[in-house]
Amino acid sequence: GPKIVLISDGAEGCVAYAADGSIRVRAPEVAIADTVGAGDCLLAGFLHSTVAGGDLEAALREGVRWGAAAVRLPGSQVPHLEDLTDIEVHSTRTPQLDRVIS
Repeated sequence: GPKIVLISDGAEGCVAYAADGSIRVRAPEVAIADTVGAGDCLLAGFLHSTVAGGDLEAALREGVRWGAAAVRLPGSQVPHLEDLTDIEVHSTRTPQLDRVIS
């Protein structure tokens, strides 16, 4: 079965569940131009960091940065590295167990 499960929570960020615990990364507040492709960019950033040797927490932070950068762009544009420079994200390993994801 899967080793990691990612659940995107839109403007709230993303949660990753793995055998050794869960990690939540909060999305920064950004001006939203379009949400098309943001989840794809989140996953691409996550996978890129993972392949480059990042641990789960670093990969999730990178994924959320890419997703946040994507929503600032019109249409389904993919962000470039310079689109990420001012995006800061924070993570926590304390899960919010009572949060309902719908």
